[in-house]
Amino acid sequence: MAKDGRVIVEVISLPENISAIAFDLDQTLYDNKAYISSHKTVLLRQLAERLKRSFDLVEADVDKVKEQYSLANEGKTLSLTDTLSRFGISIKEVSSWKELFSPESFLGPDPKLAETLEILSKRYKIAAVTNSPTNVGLRTLGVLGVEKYFSEVIGLDIAGESKPSMKFYRILSERMSIPIPQMVSVGDRKDIDIEVPVKNGMGGIWVKSVEGVYRLPEILR
Repeated sequence: MAKDGRVIVEVISLPENISAIAFDLDQTLYDNKAYISSHKTVLLRQLAERLKRSFDLVEADVDKVKEQYSLANEGKTLSLTDTLSRFGISIKEVSSWKELFSPESFLGPDPKLAETLEILSKRYKIAAVTNSPTNVGLRTLGVLGVEKYFSEVIGLDIAGESKPSMKFYRILSERMSIPIPQMVSVGDRKDIDIEVPVKNGMGGIWVKSVEGVYRLPEILR
């Protein structure tokens, strides 16, 4: 719990034996709403150009699709990648659009995050799973100053599917030679990052901000 009383981390499930932690990136390992907003802007500009429509009309249509999905699925979130698929945009094309993201323009080193991952990496293998392309994920970790702690980064281009999808974690399991039940998913969106992994035997920790990540060495002690 934060000093102002906010709950910033919630343990959903933990396996008896933990060998690896798979982190989401955006709004999990950093808090920067301006950068997240830029993601939507970049993608909708590309979609508007593709459909030859105005940005405002495309944005309204995208927001409507996401809202309808949420209403029909008990408030769950439709990822922007999966939203774009409703407009006929393939995973491969979305991934190429996301290469335009610029973490270098918004983010910077986080010494406290580095300290946290230094502690965790001595006990577990550390990996990242992201709906951005792998290259953007690596650049993000580089800007934050924490890339050396990650043994694997699995992006949208490698998985070929968008979270929530177990494919990211199955690839990690194979590459790291660690069974799924010994892995823990950490992310900021419960329905995107946590629910599916937990249903498939993984642990799950829901963080409301990077402050929650800072608490993990204590929680997992």
